[in-house]
Amino acid sequence: MLIGPSLGESPKPRGEGSDRPRGPSDSGHLSTVLPPDLLDQVRGRFRLLTVLLFCGFVFDPLFYFFKWITLEVRGLEIQADFIAKGYFQLAYLGAALASAALWWIARNPRIPPSRLHNIGLGYEILVCFVIALTSNLEYYLSYRIIPNMDWVPSVVILFPLGCLGRRGGCWSRQPLPPPCRRSRSCCSS
Repeated sequence: MLIGPSLGESPKPRGEGSDRPRGPSDSGHLSTVLPPDLLDQVRGRFRLLTVLLFCGFVFDPLFYFFKWITLEVRGLEIQADFIAKGYFQLAYLGAALASAALWWIARNPRIPPSRLHNIGLGYEILVCFVIALTSNLEYYLSYRIIPNMDWVPSVVILFPLGCLGRRGGCWSRQPLPPPCRRSRSCCSS
């Protein structure tokens, strides 16, 4: 019975009498596959990742607007390609605001950690989309070639390592989790 019931047997109904072991998702308490100790740490880890990405996204717009103000104060001409890059800076600023909003949402204790984990996975997709679209398009418009590398693989590795990293936090002296988690996150990129 490796694949299913043999030809002569009738399948057992789900529920009582089933040979399938009951897991945490069957009890209705947890809807995620994360162990409870990691599920308890999702809120702090998600807040740390949103702060790091907020800092990364807000860096370029700050320098862009600082340069724009400097050019205006000095009375220098603003080039057309400099203005065209402003749209990319607005995308980065939007991603930074989304990061700040998610940091604020993660502070709310009424949001369960499993839902916060799912929000984090959607946030990872949004971050990768913004990085891939803006960095590739901006580089292509400047040099007319597509770049070989961008930051998307780093983010794909950062999220699983941030969510499933050391058990007591980044600066804990507790042992690392099993190496299979690290290898899975590295292979996913």
